[in-house]
Amino acid sequence: MSRSSYVRRRAAAWVAALVVAGACTAGVDRMVGPGSVADAPSLVVVSAPSSGVVISQVYGGGGNSGSTYKNDFVELYNGTASDVSVEGWTVQYTSSAGTSWSATTLHGTIGSGRYYLVQESAGTGGTTALPTPDAAGGITMSATSGKVALVSNGTALSGACPLNVNSAIVDFVGFGSSANCFEGGAPTPTIANATATFRADSGRQDSNDNAVDFTAPRAAMPRNTSSPALPPKSVLAAVISPAAPVAVVGQAIAFTASATKSGADVPVTGAAWTSSDARVATIDAASGAATTVGTGSTTIGVTVTTAQGTVSATTTLSVAAAPASIAIAPLTWSLKPGDTRQFSATLADASGNPTTSLVSWTSTNPSVATVDATGRVTGVSYGYAFIVARTANGIADTARVDGSDIIVQARPDALPVGFQTQLFLQSRKNVDRNGNAVGNAGVTWSSSNDEIVSVEATTGVVTAKKAGSAIITALATSDGISSASTVIRSAIPALSPNARVGHNTELGAPRDADPSDDHIIARRQYTLSYNPDRGGPNWVSWNLDATHKGSAARCNCFTADTAVTRLGFRAWNTAEWVNGGTWSRGHMSPSADWADSDGDNAPTYFLSNMLPQNQTMNAGAWGDLENKLRVLATGSTEIYIVAGGIFTKDRSGPGVDGFGFMNSTGRIAVPDSVWKVAIVVPDGRPASGITSASDVQVIAVKMPNDSTAGGSYDRYVTTVESIQRSTGYDLLAAVAENVQCRIESRNCAPTARIGGGGLAGGDEGEALSFTAAASSDPEGDALSYEWTVGGATVGSGPALSYAFPDDGTWTVRLVVTDPSGAADTTSAAVSIANVPPALGGFAGAVLLRGERYTATGSFADPGADRWSATVDYGDGSGANGLSLAGKSFALGHDYDAAGSFTVTVRVADDDGGVATSTAAVVVQTPLEGVQNIANMLSSLGLGGMDAATVRGSPAAANNGELNSLRAKVNAASAALRRGDATPAAGSLGAFINELGAMVRSGRVSESAAAPIVDYTQRVIASTNG
Repeated sequence: MSRSSYVRRRAAAWVAALVVAGACTAGVDRMVGPGSVADAPSLVVVSAPSSGVVISQVYGGGGNSGSTYKNDFVELYNGTASDVSVEGWTVQYTSSAGTSWSATTLHGTIGSGRYYLVQESAGTGGTTALPTPDAAGGITMSATSGKVALVSNGTALSGACPLNVNSAIVDFVGFGSSANCFEGGAPTPTIANATATFRADSGRQDSNDNAVDFTAPRAAMPRNTSSPALPPKSVLAAVISPAAPVAVVGQAIAFTASATKSGADVPVTGAAWTSSDARVATIDAASGAATTVGTGSTTIGVTVTTAQGTVSATTTLSVAAAPASIAIAPLTWSLKPGDTRQFSATLADASGNPTTSLVSWTSTNPSVATVDATGRVTGVSYGYAFIVARTANGIADTARVDGSDIIVQARPDALPVGFQTQLFLQSRKNVDRNGNAVGNAGVTWSSSNDEIVSVEATTGVVTAKKAGSAIITALATSDGISSASTVIRSAIPALSPNARVGHNTELGAPRDADPSDDHIIARRQYTLSYNPDRGGPNWVSWNLDATHKGSAARCNCFTADTAVTRLGFRAWNTAEWVNGGTWSRGHMSPSADWADSDGDNAPTYFLSNMLPQNQTMNAGAWGDLENKLRVLATGSTEIYIVAGGIFTKDRSGPGVDGFGFMNSTGRIAVPDSVWKVAIVVPDGRPASGITSASDVQVIAVKMPNDSTAGGSYDRYVTTVESIQRSTGYDLLAAVAENVQCRIESRNCAPTARIGGGGLAGGDEGEALSFTAAASSDPEGDALSYEWTVGGATVGSGPALSYAFPDDGTWTVRLVVTDPSGAADTTSAAVSIANVPPALGGFAGAVLLRGERYTATGSFADPGADRWSATVDYGDGSGANGLSLAGKSFALGHDYDAAGSFTVTVRVADDDGGVATSTAAVVVQTPLEGVQNIANMLSSLGLGGMDAATVRGSPAAANNGELNSLRAKVNAASAALRRGDATPAAGSLGAFINELGAMVRSGRVSESAAAPIVDYTQRVIASTNG
């Protein structure tokens, strides 16, 4: 309809409306809710001046989430019988209530019945580029609502609604319900990321009323000057249906042809069909039945015969590979009755490449939700329905739609198998069908497939068990109908082959005096000591370097640690960490330290790797240090890190260490401070290669677990030794002590060394020499010494002389101590040989038969041994035990037979050392004794004297007296030879008596006679025996 006729018919109304419109423009932008405008004036507008070129399609969702095309665009159509030059024209755009316009300049000519594509800005999403545009600009358009004008010059429009005051406007479209300027009575319907607004009759309908001329939104379909022409209504034209179809290989398509002129159908009397590329599709020339046989595109042509003449038309048939998969999005959604949501389907062939196909949409429960041919779903009532998208070759995917006003937070990425997450309702007003508020505690959770993904009914804690997916549904307990769902995908996460691992405790596994609460869990990513009494780690140790960096996303899969369960303890899950927002689940080994792969990132979310941390501290000083260390982890730099908490005894009251337990449940203890030690090794050398404190950089922090610990970590720098004193753990045990002490900033202990010749060993009892001269102190302090042997202190100086009391291997221990009390201990094993006893001689004897032999003896032995002794008296009685008194002994034995005997004494120590000594014992008969008495008479001093000498000796016996004595001795001898003992004894007795008389008479001295008398009495005793 021309502008002049339109004006003549409605002139009076327009004039009044324009006055109102001009007066009320300032009120257009007052917003009262998302996507709505309040108090906008009721703008009654005239149409744009007619050139026959119109805006045929508008699309603003390019590059948005869920879109197919990457760019926004505006499409034009020339509905005249002549070509129209658009050189210097512009397409201009502003927002739904905007007043400032952006322009894209056009060039060239639009042929009769042809389309013209104006490309605008691109977003970050979308999968498909537009066909080659005929003009390109950079305007960013709204995906839902705005205003577009086709202007016959390059002058920028101004104002909210310039339509009625600018004669250069060729066509104007207000799209979306919030547009405040439009042709006719209302704007077009609202569009979305995947849909466009289309002018009816493929662009040919133009009644100058946007609401009437534009159809319901559907999937965008950009067309350019190379697209098949659509003849204007005033020209006899052939029309092919379907127009520009998209098919898959193996699909049958029935083409039909019709003819029109001036908007009226013209009967067709004949049609001849062709396909330009039989490799893509063949077509029956008479019937128009086509079969797709290969991928690509072909031009389908038809020549129709009518009573008014013959006319031809073409369309493009695009053929893609048959879909092997279809993915519907979103997979779940909640819709209140009356709400709508555009669903999309992404197709891929067997190789995973994108492909296209006609997709049919159906709802399993239209009473809850309906779906149109484009995938737009409309909520009808409460309950749930499944939306099915199916390709032409029967491949289908399903989405769940919950008819409710409840929404579950979605998880966009796959949950790693073996890990957990907790689902919640979205932070909004969730209500059931009766309007009752529904909170997280008011729903029951369920899974469509517990074998893939399970969920705890009351907490919403989800566990991925196998790779796959499951729909997790939250059902309101208040009405038992209102529900919301989300899809949880699960996958086995991949590990990076390049990450350097296996060095978690390179500098030593921390240890303290009480290992009973250190339950070690060693993983590829870290090693930790789990404390079941506190429900968390004592410490966590790991390494960090450049190979741990990457683009892996945070898993956000806070999980009860199955390793804790395997240790026999209860593993707390994320629901049991809920604490009202005071405490964060504070990583010890951070997620970002393991960004090399999903497989390495996920284990950092085991809750055994976490301590409750104040949120300010966690995001403040603690996070600052984490970031600092990752910055340092470049090149060959290796960083060895250990972290944990401090639970100060009775910190929060008697018997309440640290900050007690989270939620006062006795499950998860809260430290009052947290600590971290990082040893930065620039050249990545191992612990054994760290020989100086200058080889490393030390960063040690201890910070309060409260809201004061924001900002930089620098305020909380301390020493390793301070942390070790607070925790009781030795953190760097694998580093050499003389280096470790300097790294830890503490007094360095001395080094004890034992030297000296005594190390070569010796004999028991031998004094051996040892020296501590090789001992040293790193600071040069004077040392004190303590020597011990067998646990007993034996010296306190730098040298030791010591005689080992027994043979064997003895441990000589040296303790050296510096003035600060730091000490070192060393020991040496010394071999001591046994020394056998040394037995001294003992006396033999000459005895008479029947007399007792006695003697004493002793032996020497430097060792503290145990000894045993035997004696053999040589008379056939054999060796018998000999009692010892210390190292002395006494011998005694009665000899009943005469003869010569050897007495043998043997002394042995407990180590096999033996000493032997002998003595001779002669046992004589009584006859020999009598002969001895005869020989003893010479002791009386008479033998050898002449008579004069004898007579001159006052005490000497004379010869007659001596002969008398000899006669008695001879008589005894003769009796004994005869075997007559008694007469012999009698003769000897007479001998004694006579000798006694001589003593009494003074002729023989008593001293000279006594030995003879004593011996004679022994002979008498032997004779009588």
